[in-house]
Amino acid sequence: MFRIFIYFWALEQSNAHFFNFISMAHHETHEENLSHDEIMYSYHMQRGSDFTKIDLFLSARNNYQLALKYRPGDPVAAEKAVACSEQIKKDRQKVLVILPFVLILIAFTIFLNI
Repeated sequence: MFRIFIYFWALEQSNAHFFNFISMAHHETHEENLSHDEIMYSYHMQRGSDFTKIDLFLSARNNYQLALKYRPGDPVAAEKAVACSEQIKKDRQKVLVILPFVLILIAFTIFLNI
């Protein structure tokens, strides 16, 4: 439940960051005009980084993959997407190790209450 709250909080923060990012994009580039693709690439990379900081690797990977759509073949975005995929795999393995113990604990609790 807490993870869901964190996800929506991060989503809200990243959306607020997007609007700040768009409004400040011109100032951060020292008066250079950025293309839509460059703005969206930077936005998704930042969002991916923000999600990674709070261990939401699936959302982070999705944003890195979106960044790759705006800059195909980018090694940084591709590397970060792969790193997120590896972390997702590790997290799934942890769940598979813990799950039998949780099921035994639940069964034991139900048995004691009968």
